[in-house]
Amino acid sequence: MSFMKHSPKATTTNPKGGILIGPNTSSRNDAAVAGKRRNEEEINDGETKKAKNQETHLKKDSMSILLDRMEKIENKITANITRKLESVEANLQGRLEVLEARVDELEEENSYLKHQIGDCKKENENLQKKVNTVEGRLDKLCRRNNLMFFGITKAEGETREQLYENIQRILRNDLEIDDVFIEDAYRIKRATGSKFPRAVKVTFARISERETVLKNRKLFKNKRIPIYINPDLSKEDSVKAKIQRELRKKKPGESMEDVQ
Repeated sequence: MSFMKHSPKATTTNPKGGILIGPNTSSRNDAAVAGKRRNEEEINDGETKKAKNQETHLKKDSMSILLDRMEKIENKITANITRKLESVEANLQGRLEVLEARVDELEEENSYLKHQIGDCKKENENLQKKVNTVEGRLDKLCRRNNLMFFGITKAEGETREQLYENIQRILRNDLEIDDVFIEDAYRIKRATGSKFPRAVKVTFARISERETVLKNRKLFKNKRIPIYINPDLSKEDSVKAKIQRELRKKKPGESMEDVQ
C-alpha cells in the first residue's frame, strides 16, 4: 500500500495570530480582481455604448422634432402667404372688374357723345347755311340803295360835306337829275396797287332814285366824262357779274380763257 505525499501548503503565521494566505491564494485574488475589473470595464463599455446610443437617439429625436417644427412653421408661412396672395388676387380681380365695367360705360358714353357731336355738327352746318343765307339777304338789302362811283377826283383836303356837294353837282349837271336825296356818301379803301382815285359809295334815300341814276349813267359815256357807276355788289356777286360780262364779250367759238 502506497501513500501519496502531499506537499504541505505554505502558510505564514500573522504576528497577531492570524494566518496569512500563501502565494497561491494571492494569485487567485489577483485573478478575481482582474475579472472584476474586466466585468466593470465591460459594464462601463456597455453603459458608454448605451449612453452613446441614447445620445444618438436623443439627437435624432431632437432633429426630428426640429424638422417637424420647421415644417409646421414653413406650412404656416406658406398658408399665410397663400391666403394673402389669394386676398390680393381677389381684391385685384374685383378692382379689375370695376375698371372694366367703367371702361365699358365710358365707351358707351363716348359713342353716344360722338353721335351727339355728329348731330350737333350737322345742325351747326345747317344753321350756318341759314345764317349765311340771311346775312346774304341782309347784305343785299343794305346794298340795294347803294351805287359805286369810280373816277371822281379827290380834292386836296376834301371833307365829307364837300364830297356830298360834289356828288350832287355831278348828278345835276352831268346826269341831268334834280332833287335826289342822298343819305350818305364816302370814299372806300383804295385797292392794293391801284393808282386811280378811291371809289365813292353813295346811298340814296329811295331805290327809285338809285335806279334813275343807274339808268342815266350812260350820259357819262356820251359826254366822254371818265366817271363810271356800278351797283354795290358783294364779292360773290362781283365775281358772277364779271363772268357775265366776259360771256357777253365772248365771240362765238371762243372760250373764257381766250377772252381773258
